[in-house]
Amino acid sequence: VRWPVFENVTLNGGIRYTSEDKEIDADANVRIFFPDGLGGEVPFDIPTIVDAHVETDADDVTGRAAIEWTPTEDMMLYASYGRGFKSGGFNSQAFATPAELTPYGPETIDAFEIGIKSSWFDSRLTVNAALFHQEIKDLQSLIVIDDPLLGPLFFVRNAAEATNQGLEIDIKARPVEGLDIALGIGLVDAEFDSFPFNDGTGRDATGNQLPTPSLTLNGLIQYEFP
Repeated sequence: VRWPVFENVTLNGGIRYTSEDKEIDADANVRIFFPDGLGGEVPFDIPTIVDAHVETDADDVTGRAAIEWTPTEDMMLYASYGRGFKSGGFNSQAFATPAELTPYGPETIDAFEIGIKSSWFDSRLTVNAALFHQEIKDLQSLIVIDDPLLGPLFFVRNAAEATNQGLEIDIKARPVEGLDIALGIGLVDAEFDSFPFNDGTGRDATGNQLPTPSLTLNGLIQYEFP
């Protein structure tokens, strides 16, 4: 829905309901080959180690609301709030124990953003910038547990809370006909606010940085001619 409240002010928003059901049938077997002393190999089959049927379901209401202000036809300032939902599932790489198939729950995010989109000098220069803050709950993360008998086991677990915030700037210019110059900068600070592994080892990733680059840069210089 878009609603022009005043001449230069517009409210817009949307809402979505999501319901998902998932199931998995997993089967894993192992065959090991031993030398037979004659230059060949003898296979040895280990009985089925993973044979399971697992189901999970989730539902949520998400959406977005924003206010836009256009003081001139070449500039728009906005503020927005959005809620996102990512359903849970299973670690389909489970290979050593049915415990690796333990379902992980859905992930949700509350995202706040303020920004500007602007055009200057008869559209020869475009400057866009956004400041964002995202609060993530039940972030889906892969962790590894070293089992003394089975070796590394892989689990997808839900971190309790994480925060992702930063600034993005995008500049594009066409100083002369045929010449395009672009520059993008992203600054991000992302960390786990709470993430005890709950695997019996006492490990805790609270305070650790998320695997997200703190600085990203991209640039372009392009010239086109007949």
